[in-house]
Amino acid sequence: VIFPSLLQLERGITDAEDQKQKEICATKYKKKVETDASKMSEIDLEREKECGICMEMNFKVVLPNCNHSLCMNCYRD
Repeated sequence: VIFPSLLQLERGITDAEDQKQKEICATKYKKKVETDASKMSEIDLEREKECGICMEMNFKVVLPNCNHSLCMNCYRD
């Protein structure tokens, strides 16, 4: 990923090339996320649903700047 970016900087980049590169990266990332999700065990899936502070199984709030998952009670505290 870094080397092609350096080559683009050296020779210049067009908007079309930039868009194409972003689409390729997005496709690769999506495949990786789907593969990783399919490898998650049942315990890992349950941990995704619990609060990162109190470890209770609650509705999650995702804070936009840090992406931490918190329940409403911990968020208010």
